[in-house]
Amino acid sequence: MTRFIRTTIVALVALLLGIAPSYFDLGFAQSSPFTGKYIMAFHGCDLSASHQCFGPEFNDVYLAQSNNGTTWEPIPGIEPFTGDVPDPIRRGNSIFVYYLTFGFSDPPETLNVRRYNASTGALEDEAIVTIEDASGQSEHIVDPSMIVDEDGRLVMFYLLQDVGLNDPALCRPGQSRCVKIYRSATEVEGSNGTEFTVDEGNRFEITITTQQMSADPDIFKGPNGYLMYVGFVDETIRTGLPDMTLALASIELRGEYQFVSGLRDGVLAIGLSGGPSGLYDPSSGQYLTYGTQVAPPPNDEFLIGGAVHRNVNVQIPESQLRSMITGRNFPGLTPSFIIASPGVAFRSE
Repeated sequence: MTRFIRTTIVALVALLLGIAPSYFDLGFAQSSPFTGKYIMAFHGCDLSASHQCFGPEFNDVYLAQSNNGTTWEPIPGIEPFTGDVPDPIRRGNSIFVYYLTFGFSDPPETLNVRRYNASTGALEDEAIVTIEDASGQSEHIVDPSMIVDEDGRLVMFYLLQDVGLNDPALCRPGQSRCVKIYRSATEVEGSNGTEFTVDEGNRFEITITTQQMSADPDIFKGPNGYLMYVGFVDETIRTGLPDMTLALASIELRGEYQFVSGLRDGVLAIGLSGGPSGLYDPSSGQYLTYGTQVAPPPNDEFLIGGAVHRNVNVQIPESQLRSMITGRNFPGLTPSFIIASPGVAFRSE
């Protein structure tokens, strides 16, 4: 009796008994849709819709993949879902995507996670994520960014939310200066990425004025420790397109981050912000840096741009930044889409 006939008989018997065997039980391997070397999550919104993208609650999250870091395509079978400022991470056979949703609570943001099976692409779980400090009080955050530490635990970097402030990147009305605080939190054992405890100390603090904005941290491992990107806007330095990506470094993951040596005021890129994200690829010795760009007239569209570069202690020339994902070139989107806030990870960790 051939293997095929035996497998068919087993399947028929299982169906008669009300058992639903998986593809693997039947000997058929379901291929993974995650085939690219890199995975990116970003959010997008269609300006032609009736809501005209008036708030982050109208954004949807999209997943893309790439083998070279510059050409991106959708991941087959992964449908977009409602969410804002997403960030992906791979651990074991799961791909986690963290993101915010918005409602009528106070604060309105809710932190969520979706977990996909890396072998099949199936959505395994989606849940609300909680973060508590040492006293058990909830920590309110925006702009999550993920990394896996040396013990295999998920660690989240984030901007501390100033509850009641409409835009967490700004100072409160009436303040001429304020401090933006960046922290981290570590996964509670056994929670599978849904519960975190705040780490001691702050990872980074920056004082801003009414003409500045700071938000959107991104954490990744570099060749000599860890690197964090921070989105920054300074209209006193540049008008029109004042967005920047700041680069900071620390030997320890949960250490205090300082501006990367060689960069003036930590500025790695000008004209690139809105959720900057990066990776260091040890196999090529290259950095992959991404962020939101605004295309020049007549398009004036929000898009994802970036660069693949050799050094992080030398500012990336604007001429080296290139558009990578737009509403015009990404399948499933249209020119009326605005897209932003990329988060990038390796397919295999």
